Amino acid sequence: MGGGPEDGSVIPTFARHIASRLWEGPLEGENSVARGCIRCQSRGLLCAELQTLSEGMPEGVKTLIADTGLSPLPWVTTGHFDLPLISAFVERWQPDTKTFHLPFGEMTIMLHDVFMIVGIPIEGRPVSTVLDSDSIDSSLASLLQDEIVNIRVKPPGIMECGGVRWKTVMERCGGTRSPEIQARGWLLLALGSCLFVDKTSNRVTPHPLVELDDLSTVRGHSWGSACLAYLFRQLGVATRADSASIGGCLTLLQAWIYEYFPCFPPHATVKETTAGRPRALRWEFVACPANPDRLASYRYTLDYMSVVEVSWTPYGRSIAIQHPRTLYMGHLRCRGIGEIYAPNRVTRQLGYVQEIPTTLGSPGVAYRPRSSHRYEINFCNMGFMDVDWSRGGYPRLDLTRLTCLRQSGPTVAIGYLELYLKITHSKILRNPPQGQHDNYPPGLTLIMYACFY
Repeated sequence: MGGGPEDGSVIPTFARHIASRLWEGPLEGENSVARGCIRCQSRGLLCAELQTLSEGMPEGVKTLIADTGLSPLPWVTTGHFDLPLISAFVERWQPDTKTFHLPFGEMTIMLHDVFMIVGIPIEGRPVSTVLDSDSIDSSLASLLQDEIVNIRVKPPGIMECGGVRWKTVMERCGGTRSPEIQARGWLLLALGSCLFVDKTSNRVTPHPLVELDDLSTVRGHSWGSACLAYLFRQLGVATRADSASIGGCLTLLQAWIYEYFPCFPPHATVKETTAGRPRALRWEFVACPANPDRLASYRYTLDYMSVVEVSWTPYGRSIAIQHPRTLYMGHLRCRGIGEIYAPNRVTRQLGYVQEIPTTLGSPGVAYRPRSSHRYEINFCNMGFMDVDWSRGGYPRLDLTRLTCLRQSGPTVAIGYLELYLKITHSKILRNPPQGQHDNYPPGLTLIMYACFY
């Protein structure tokens, strides 16, 4: 397949990928207009409301929220996204491997990235409880002081399309309620507007209510792994040719791009932050024009990017020692969502030479058609994910078998690139813009001395 893999065994669904449509053109019956910038779902207004609400809360409520470890979320989350930049990286995402496929190999968002950028725990119990509609209605009725029969009645339409109206939660969990109810309402909105953003504009998911039932246990959940699993699934859906928008924690995605690719951050946006604070606060996210020229420029930059233009270890070489959970190999869980997590495919992000990786496994049922509305992945062994994650001897990447990256040495093992180029698509653009050739894009800053530090 032109532009696609010579060997289709690793990413067998490439024919239905947006990258295939951009290279080959639309199939018969498809829209002839190529997809431009994807719409990024934002809850910036709600996050600003939560910040204001927090300032006027009683100290007892603030303490309850702070003890959960989730209080910084509305301040970390941005409402401004670079749509062309995110769109260009979505086109590089392969849901079969859960990695971005770039000309020099694979990269992905890892568990330590979630902790460093967003500042939420990656250790703890998986967020794996799947609620039925009756349980959701009961929890909402308790939180909002309403009758169960009114939860899905229109009007008032508290629940619609699987989400609860955030203005209703804010109104009914105000200062006249108990400190616990105020804290639960605020945390529900924070999780829904920061970590688990769906594709609606005025609603948030009610599912976190089950973990918020006992505030003393909230910190004990691995919100970071759930956030990453949810974002992986959103990225997978967004790679379908007809997908027009993407949800999930896009602050994490955009800040991750800035951390690893020094050529992409907007000029003079890095801010000084104190040690231990989420690194998303380092970046002053600004509104960027979503025009086709910027998207084409980003596509070209990624098509011809070199390995020396990546800052492989932006947090230092000892990140796996500081956060050993990032070496976990298996599946990440967010309720009914299960996504493969394979650090063996991206060892350069841990400071080690990339060996030829082995495939961890495939889902029991995977259906990734061109239509994003019919995208479905199910794992037959979902019940075993919690066991693997929670046990002390969980499966992990063995770093002792790997070679440390050297500033002047190779970043991949012999034979890696030869095999990689057979199982991937190395470029998105079939015909580069006129005047540009197979070299580094004009004006691109090469950070030669900071590749590994």
